[in-house]
Amino acid sequence: MLGIKNPPRSRGLVLLLPDPPEAEAMSLEVAEQLKADTVRMNGLNHCWMAEAPEAVAFILERFWASL
Repeated sequence: MLGIKNPPRSRGLVLLLPDPPEAEAMSLEVAEQLKADTVRMNGLNHCWMAEAPEAVAFILERFWASL
């Protein structure tokens, strides 16, 4: 458990990449502690913002519009 103190009151978004299982588990733990939404970024790697900018922009804009 990461023990995040004073999580933000607004919703957050955690992007899940096809990382090693340990990294994904940590991302899921952070999302749970923050009560954040998650989106799985299948087929993208470390440089996801450069690999598929249009797809990522759609995901981010959809999240922001939901706030």
